[in-house]
Amino acid sequence: MSFLSNIVVFSLASAFSLPVIAGGISEDGARSAIEAYKAKNYQIACNKFADLAAKNDPVAIYYLGYDVDFSNSYCLPITKTLKIYTDFWWGIVRDRNFKDKINKPNSSLLIGYISGEAAGKMIEVSAEAGYGPAQTRLGQLYMRFEVDAYFVRNLDLAAKWLQKGSESGSDLAEYLLGVLAENGAAQGTPAEHYIKAADRGNFYSMQLVAQNMYNGDNGFPKDREKALYYLKILANQNEDMNKKKWAITVIQNLYNQNVYRN
Repeated sequence: MSFLSNIVVFSLASAFSLPVIAGGISEDGARSAIEAYKAKNYQIACNKFADLAAKNDPVAIYYLGYDVDFSNSYCLPITKTLKIYTDFWWGIVRDRNFKDKINKPNSSLLIGYISGEAAGKMIEVSAEAGYGPAQTRLGQLYMRFEVDAYFVRNLDLAAKWLQKGSESGSDLAEYLLGVLAENGAAQGTPAEHYIKAADRGNFYSMQLVAQNMYNGDNGFPKDREKALYYLKILANQNEDMNKKKWAITVIQNLYNQNVYRN
């Protein structure tokens, strides 16, 4: 049975917020652009990213790639950034190896596909430069198999890049390595990856750890103290209300059974 069978299944395409882990690459040069992007000041942010990307800044290149979700993009319509996407797309045309990694479009999807190709290449370039969030995102893209996934599904490459993302400190990358391990596509056990991701603060992993560690189920070691520790974290946070409600319910049930007392 999959560890995910008893929790909310989420979309890899949309469930994650903007990453903050930089790995070995400094975000200082792009800091004001990142803050403007998060504040939804897209005109300012995208123009700043374009200026930095023209100087081969891997953080700016990543954010321009991250911004494109199929045919949707805040930066793509801005004239200054359009040339950046176009240049990357023409680079893809000349890169036969990269074109083997991406899906072929339906004719009706061509415009979105072209911008998506360029965005994928941007993320790859940033990942190869050592930017942690790009490495995690690239691994995530190789896991996807949806109409707007520009990369051909490749779990070996997903594991490779997620491992690099995890080495940069990403809790999301470590969680996704656990998902891959469930399918035999990553080294280590799912429990090992989920526990490590939970220790880094990943809520999905905290739920799995709490759910399975209390009784030592599904290959997790039995550790009720750690299970209760993560239940309390989930119950006291306000970022994911579904997990908060779940944790409160579990704690209340344990309390009613005279198992858990504060």
